[in-house]
Amino acid sequence: IHYLMDYRGMTYQEARKLIMGNGNSNVTTFPSLPGKGSPGSCSLPGFPSLPTAQWRQTAGQFLNYCKNILWTDGGAEAREFLSGRGIDDSSIKAAGLGWNDRDTYDSRERWGLPAVVKDNGKQAKLYLPRGLVIPCFADDSGEAKDHHIPQDDWKDQVARLRIRRPKPKEGEQRYHLVAGSSLEPMSWGLDHD
Repeated sequence: IHYLMDYRGMTYQEARKLIMGNGNSNVTTFPSLPGKGSPGSCSLPGFPSLPTAQWRQTAGQFLNYCKNILWTDGGAEAREFLSGRGIDDSSIKAAGLGWNDRDTYDSRERWGLPAVVKDNGKQAKLYLPRGLVIPCFADDSGEAKDHHIPQDDWKDQVARLRIRRPKPKEGEQRYHLVAGSSLEPMSWGLDHD
């Protein structure tokens, strides 16, 4: 349930309903993958392969904002980190990397995600932590792929955003996957002729 809430942007009730079905059973079973027939195969039906157009557009706006910050004094820490790992400016630009200079809490609805009500009755926000913003893009076929998309098309093609925290707090993971991101496999450099 936490996976579905954290990575698919579902509410608790939506995740529970998907897993438990109509509630007549305490045992959860998933159908076999089409054409696979093996007993251990499973899928979670109904998940789109890519985020909604609204999510992709809002993610693109956020990414463009972060890309601009990366090349200001506020992005010096990130550029130094990348340079220290042998990543030059042209590679940074080609990959579409950005820098979120502060923890941000945005409206889930603005990103096209369902509203989530926390235990205290307040609306949950979409968390965008401070850190290096690492996008994954989709090509015109809808498949997640690497960064070989013309820069002007990025705002509508962002499929996934991960943010690498520079100094995660105890109990936090280094990489944060932005809720609503696609979890489709991505390839890097496999489309070279």
